[in-house]
Amino acid sequence: MSSSSSEIEPTAYNNMETDEEYCRRNDIHDLSSVVGDAFSQSVPDIDGQTTDSSKELEPNPKDNRVFPPSSGSFFSPNLQGQRKKVFLKFIFTNCLLAIICFTMFVLFWGALYDTSKYLHKVKLLVVIQEPPLVILDNNSSIVVPSISSALPTFINKIPCDWDIYNASSFQTKFHVNTPQQINDKVIDLIYDEKYWFAINIKPNATETLFESLISDTAPLFNSTLFNQVVYETGRDPANLKSTILPFAQGIEEYYETFYTLNYLPALMTNITQIYRYTLTGNARHITAAGNYNYEYYDHRPFTDRILLAPTQIGVVYCLLLTFFQFLLYGPLHVEMAKVLRPANGLLYRIAMSWFTFFFASLFFCTTTAIFQVDFNKSFGRGGFIVYWMSTWLFMLAAGGANENAVMLVITVGPQYLGFWILSFVILNIAPSFFPLALNNNVYRYGYMMPVHNAIDIYRVIFFDVSKHKMGRNYGILVALIALNTALLPFVSKYAGKKLKKKALAAAKQS
Repeated sequence: MSSSSSEIEPTAYNNMETDEEYCRRNDIHDLSSVVGDAFSQSVPDIDGQTTDSSKELEPNPKDNRVFPPSSGSFFSPNLQGQRKKVFLKFIFTNCLLAIICFTMFVLFWGALYDTSKYLHKVKLLVVIQEPPLVILDNNSSIVVPSISSALPTFINKIPCDWDIYNASSFQTKFHVNTPQQINDKVIDLIYDEKYWFAINIKPNATETLFESLISDTAPLFNSTLFNQVVYETGRDPANLKSTILPFAQGIEEYYETFYTLNYLPALMTNITQIYRYTLTGNARHITAAGNYNYEYYDHRPFTDRILLAPTQIGVVYCLLLTFFQFLLYGPLHVEMAKVLRPANGLLYRIAMSWFTFFFASLFFCTTTAIFQVDFNKSFGRGGFIVYWMSTWLFMLAAGGANENAVMLVITVGPQYLGFWILSFVILNIAPSFFPLALNNNVYRYGYMMPVHNAIDIYRVIFFDVSKHKMGRNYGILVALIALNTALLPFVSKYAGKKLKKKALAAAKQS
């Protein structure tokens, strides 16, 4: 046997040797190849395979492959095999990009498309405390239609899910008695997020209008005292005023036109010709009576634009932080996998993630505090602690999913990690940044996504909206943490076996 062959014979792979013996002899064990191949030494080539970057400059005496000489032209006959590889890779890459565009991007665009199709899922409330017919003068028995008598006709033009009550039916349904109790209950229903907004028509509007038209000493008619729209911008700062509230504004415009052109002229004619009253000569009374508007009461207003950072796009940045921490720890995980038993290695990785997210969440929340955001609206002085601990749970839930997914993606190829990041971000924001009431029911999967639940919690902290969903939000985050932690050993074992097989196959070829 030649000297060159005798030099490499001790390290050659013996076909009679088992994989386990080969691994023991070459110190391939546990998860060292899992993270090692992915983060320290794997370099994807044009075929999507990996090569050892630490050895690519060393000559390999067993590599007898003949490569064509270099050529200055891509279309050289010597590069026919390479052109085929490039063409196949080009086709595969574009097919993969098309799949992402037609699945993930379609999911995001779909959350904004044809929202009018889903108006029937938007629950809205109307309470009309005036009766349809109003007695204006007990002595002469003047009975006229109330100002709000035609309101249901205009409400039916907007195909939302309306609940319409008169005073008596509302009192029976919600166990209230006085008009003030009705007004307070309407606000409570909006605060409890039973409805997106409420139109509350208060009593005595028609009588007040009549008195202002016949008496110089009567108060000026102010329609905003009797027509109120109650809503909460804090429930959805980015969408409520642009997508939900315009329904109320549309009804106001419809009714204002009807009142100005039809109701008020008819009432004034009846007052003078049928009921024989003299209209007031005070022009201010007549002018005030000609205006008909709603009062818009924002029970939980959105007033500070800086809050869009922690409650909207900032949550996506926090999500991405959970991905990068695993990449940064890759080389260290390689070293520790060589010296720790599997059970201890698993505990080590869980501890590293949990403590890293503990401090990363603190840094993220401190960034918000630097810009003097008010944390005291809902939880007083403990608001920052609630924000910090909530962010920690969110990062644990998202980070655990990222860690498991990254290990599975690496078994296919590290070059596909970007597709996972993009997909995970879109899967989270599509059902979280836009009202689910205006989306197809398929977007209800968002209730189990970490971003959706984190945003719900942040809106309670920063806008003092209802806390009734917080139990569900925290429960889902904790469930995601438990699920990802339970899956970690199984995913690690599976990824370890797959990458070990790849390492053995590469060793046999060398």
